[in-house]
Amino acid sequence: MILNAKARGFLKQFGAGLAAANGLDGGEESNYSSLSDPKETQLRDALLESSDFLNWITVADVDQLSGQVVSVGASGLHTGRIADGRFRRNVGVSGNEYKLVETDSCAALRWDLLSIWANAGSEEEFFQRVTAFTTQTNAYLLLDSGETSQPFIDAVNEYITTQGHHGHGDDLQCMAMPETQHNLTVTLYVTNPDNMTAEEKAGLTSGVSNLIRSAFRQNAEYNVKRTWPYSRFSFSNLARELHKQFDVVESLAFSLGDIVSELSVPRLATLKVEVKGV
Repeated sequence: MILNAKARGFLKQFGAGLAAANGLDGGEESNYSSLSDPKETQLRDALLESSDFLNWITVADVDQLSGQVVSVGASGLHTGRIADGRFRRNVGVSGNEYKLVETDSCAALRWDLLSIWANAGSEEEFFQRVTAFTTQTNAYLLLDSGETSQPFIDAVNEYITTQGHHGHGDDLQCMAMPETQHNLTVTLYVTNPDNMTAEEKAGLTSGVSNLIRSAFRQNAEYNVKRTWPYSRFSFSNLARELHKQFDVVESLAFSLGDIVSELSVPRLATLKVEVKGV
């Protein structure tokens, strides 16, 4: 399958953007090659002919990652002579066990699929599909409460990679879930706030702050709906949870609208809670 011109152009832009995002030199993104089945056969033959040593190695395609290879027959001359009867020589039967392990891994997309994606939508949609596919080789860690620390990430990667708790030949890299930062101001409207003591106001603002921070995964004091990747965080739902928990609040207002997240979890950069009269 030859990569079509539209997919080739999209891949060039994707490669340049990926290199720029990671602070790397994009190099030459226009060099592509294709390998059809007949060309693959010719390449294998050329590799075997390139060195006499390679011809001494038996290479066989197998269907399973592990198993047994049984060799029937014995090389050498089968001639001889005995005084009585017919000369015979036993046919040798030998074998060995094998177990294959991948030494490298990559996220592979067929060129025919890339061409279909390129023709199915815009450049942005093409980038989203390629990014969604390639990120499946990564595991993003997200805690119910608190941020994912680097020592925790290192411990998980050590458990999976070094200790071998992964699938046969798998290559999995764990990292922290990407975050987006948001500044939020919440205004609480209560009846006769002047009649509230300083302690009551402080308790109200502290409780509301802790509930909101629970929703944004900063603590686990309240059982509320939390922020998630690839979802919409509804402030109207958060308002219902605040009304249910703090009946003194008559109404409230948020400085932000709903947060629609991609591959990231919304976090609070700042939070301000103020109390006003109805």
